[in-house]
Amino acid sequence: MKRILALVLTILCILSAFAGCKNKPMEDPPTFENTPIQVQTDNTDFDIPVSEELQYDVDFDEYITIPDITTLELSYHTMATDDTAINNQIYNLQLQKAKRTEVTDRAAAEGDVVTVNYKSVFYGTEQQITDQKDVEISLGKHIAIPALEDAIVGMVKGETKTADIVYPEDYTGNTVLANSKATFTIELVKIETADLPELNEETIKSFELGEVTTYEQLRAYIIAWMEQENDLYKQDALYNTLIKNSQLIAMPEREYNFYIERFDANSKAAGEVAGATLDDYIAANYESREEYETKREEYAQDNVKKDLVIYCLKEKYGVEVTKEEYNTALNVTFRSEAEGLGITTIQDFYDKMGESVYKMELNYQVIGAAVKDAPDKK
Repeated sequence: MKRILALVLTILCILSAFAGCKNKPMEDPPTFENTPIQVQTDNTDFDIPVSEELQYDVDFDEYITIPDITTLELSYHTMATDDTAINNQIYNLQLQKAKRTEVTDRAAAEGDVVTVNYKSVFYGTEQQITDQKDVEISLGKHIAIPALEDAIVGMVKGETKTADIVYPEDYTGNTVLANSKATFTIELVKIETADLPELNEETIKSFELGEVTTYEQLRAYIIAWMEQENDLYKQDALYNTLIKNSQLIAMPEREYNFYIERFDANSKAAGEVAGATLDDYIAANYESREEYETKREEYAQDNVKKDLVIYCLKEKYGVEVTKEEYNTALNVTFRSEAEGLGITTIQDFYDKMGESVYKMELNYQVIGAAVKDAPDKK
């Protein structure tokens, strides 16, 4: 189950096939809307697609220098795992099953569940921090930024207000924002009251968390999920730190040319969608042909560097993605991403995204092996 959960949490990497996931500011802690799914792979039997141009059959010492993982300083978000955090997650689960009543005859008050749109910029600047739509906040629970909740209290449906808010000193959604002052523009969309269901066996079963049926099992499940989340945050930090601190020595020609050609192909396809030639597309989107070529070279170098890091560590840690693991990853990503990509069959998904899924799974396994040598954050 943990293995599938990890795959679900990494599916957002699929559209950036050769990059690691990026940390994003989290105004609210994650909820269980995307709980582990029961993946059926019996009818999925695809070979692992590996591009001939991306074999990296090279002496890595001649192409890249990777820092000693045991000496890296990692900075990353961690989710609290104390009783308050656990109870907040249980509350979020109950809230999904709650009976709700919309309120239109009074202002928002503590205990209400509100839906808001908000934007924020660093105080005194126009530098945007976040732009969120239809965010649900339980006033008084302090699951969101406490000062943001306080600013919403007293607002009425349809009202928009501006508030200067200081992020908490221990804010973990994005450590860069801790203790920073920001200006929020808040629009209150809806006010509701929520009648939470009793936390009994029937309710816990309705959460559909596998075999979880008791309160003790629910807490254990949530703790395991939080620990898994924190492991993934550390893996993400390790990946990004390795990319930042690794040094290219030389560029393998075949792999470099592969990405140059891919950049051209993507640009050509984008032009065709708009009914334009590649030259017209370049003229419309770049200051000059030279700028286009510079961006293309940066794209190729960036992707080759990321590949070299992963393939070098793949060799060091002896990582191999099995066919079963690949098909499980393919199934998970198909079910999660195919609709958004307009793909209706897993065969089409495999044909178009199969290599990206392999890269995602390979990255996950390689960094998962390497993270065991990485120190905890300072």
